[in-house]
Amino acid sequence: FMVTECTETTVTQCRTCAENEYTEHYNHVRECFRCRECLKVSVIHVLLGCTPTNNRQCVCEDGYFLASEFCFQHTKCPIRYGVVQRGTPWKNTKCRRCSSGTFSNVESSMATCRNHTDCGPMGLCVTQRGNR
Repeated sequence: FMVTECTETTVTQCRTCAENEYTEHYNHVRECFRCRECLKVSVIHVLLGCTPTNNRQCVCEDGYFLASEFCFQHTKCPIRYGVVQRGTPWKNTKCRRCSSGTFSNVESSMATCRNHTDCGPMGLCVTQRGNR
């Protein structure tokens, strides 16, 4: 952080941030910022510790995503919906209704829509058409 600005005859004077404080890039800030705290719950962990030049980064364990400093479980797509984008540590699952010719018969945060079985190549006849 900057202690004194430069003048015509002196250079800018800076100091390193204290423990648990940071400033990420060169600037004219006269004080450091407090590093974020990772809540002490079982599903959140420190990904990157606080340094004088980096804020602490928190991450959720598998199956959860971080939003507003809290971990939330990835949404399970309901029956008739499939995953179009799996959840990440920073984003929730995205679901979409299965299109014609596909189905999902499970609630899942990972399963996509599956194609209906094509009976013809197996020498079988359709006894009941699939729905979504």
